[in-house]
Amino acid sequence: MISQEAVFDGLDRVFAGFTRIEKRLASLKPLWELFSKEFYREETAWFASEPWKPLSSAYAEQKRKRFGNKPLLRATDALFKSLTQEGSAGSIHRISDLGAQLGSSDFKARLLAAGTSRMPARDPLAEPEVERYETIAGQYVAEMMSEAGFN
Repeated sequence: MISQEAVFDGLDRVFAGFTRIEKRLASLKPLWELFSKEFYREETAWFASEPWKPLSSAYAEQKRKRFGNKPLLRATDALFKSLTQEGSAGSIHRISDLGAQLGSSDFKARLLAAGTSRMPARDPLAEPEVERYETIAGQYVAEMMSEAGFN
């Protein structure tokens, strides 16, 4: 009779590593917080770039008289702050184990995004840089794998 046996050294370390990964995957809050920092960075850059259609000359003059030379969508800065600063009035920053909600509860955000019969749409939300979020997620996974002992 011929028999063959295989012995795997270190299998207990592999299983322990998988257990550590499983525990980290139970709550992705750290990843969502990294994503939120990227969201605020993107929104700050979006507002700085002022990609929107300019105001009509009549409304621009009214706005200048009332608010000074404030940039587009920043007359009071309420919307800007709600989209760029966690904890600001109107800021939506809800992080749970398996998801995140980021944005603004400022009613002007929807109005601006859709536009009206008298105002062109000026979406205050930047288009997400998907590749950047993929990079952040990849770095998070690589760190998790390294901490679990998989180099």
